[in-house]
This record gives sequence, structure tokens and C-alpha cells, in this order.
Amino acid sequence: MKLFQETLIADINVTIENGELNNFDPLKELNKYLDDEGLSRLRFADLKNEIHVENKMIYLPKMEVSSNVTNIQLSGTHTFDQRIDYRVIAPLRNKKKIDKDEAFGALEEDTSGKAKVYLKITGTTNDYKVSYDKDAVKQKIASDLKKEVQELKEAFRLKGKLKKKELELSDEEFDWDNNNL
Repeated sequence: MKLFQETLIADINVTIENGELNNFDPLKELNKYLDDEGLSRLRFADLKNEIHVENKMIYLPKMEVSSNVTNIQLSGTHTFDQRIDYRVIAPLRNKKKIDKDEAFGALEEDTSGKAKVYLKITGTTNDYKVSYDKDAVKQKIASDLKKEVQELKEAFRLKGKLKKKELELSDEEFDWDNNNL
């Protein structure tokens, strides 16, 4: 049996139970941004995802990785010739280690003041680069704005319907002078 990589198309449900990732250099490199030495020995509970394979590329949809060190979101692609393009969203624990000018556009703070850093790992498995993912933050902001616009439109639409119902039930429709009550 011979596999023709160019024609392989697959959707695969993957489960890793009680996983551990030790001394994985791209994760260890994240220590510079996350300030956590524990990234060299990452233990995690069950991971489940549905990966897609097509055109000699593995597509990893966004997934939450809860570990002994931190909770990160991970997504990306990995080609059969070991080219990687991973996207990572992680909590930022030590803002002092980050050059705010360099990181501008790759950091996001939520309403409680907790910061997240958006990173990308690109290159090959042997020669990769970890950098800020400023484009991901721009896309998230645009997506959030679209969502807010939709919510506002929906609120105005519903408000118009509620006013109409209020008018329909106004006391003008009742004959209060009728003694047959």
C-alpha cells in the first residue's frame, strides 16, 4: 500500500489523555513572554480536537489547553515537511518582562485588568521564530466590534417591537365609561 500525500484528505477526532510535553523547544521559548519556567514540563488533562488534513497540511482548530502551568489557546497549521504556523493566546503574568513598545498591538486586557498576549510560532520545527501576533489582536477587535454592532441592532429592533406592543395594550382601547363591567 502506498500513500499519495497530495491526495490525502481526512477529518480526524484526536484525544490525548493525561498528556505531557517535555522539553519542547517552541514551548520553552514562550517563557520569555509568559515568565513561567514550568513550560519545559507541561502536563495537561484530556485534549480533544478535530484536525483536518488536506494538501499535505494538518489544520489544528483553536483549542483550550489546560495544564499544570497555565491555560492557553492554541491553533494553527503543520505541514508534512515540518513547516509550522501556530497561534497562541496566553495569560500575561509579568508585564515587566514585556517591552510594551515591541508588544504594542499584541496585548489585550479584559475588563478585570487581566492581560493576554497573542503570539505566533512560525518556521520549521528545527528553525522557528516566536513573535507577537498583532494581526490576531486586530482580527479579534474587528470581530468584537461586529458582534457589538449586531447586538445593538438586535436591541434596537427588539425595542421597536416592545414599544409597538406597549401601544397595542394602551388604555385607549378600553371603554372605561361602559357601565357593563
